[in-house]
Amino acid sequence: FIQFMMYMADAVICAQTFCLAAEEKGLGTVYIGNIIHYMERVSELLNLPQYVMPVIMVCAGYPRFSGKPS
Repeated sequence: FIQFMMYMADAVICAQTFCLAAEEKGLGTVYIGNIIHYMERVSELLNLPQYVMPVIMVCAGYPRFSGKPS
């Protein structure tokens, strides 16, 4: 369990770094955190190797409107 938590923490740090880099390039991002509840289904859809587990997903794109942070 500890090893899994370490891997998960690494994935979250990577996702945050990606979001910061994307923002610098003018992209908007949003975390999809409940992906962990659907690991098996997402693994099937993305055709992931047997021992690869999705723990976080980030959607990125150019915002249609420039909004203010809530």
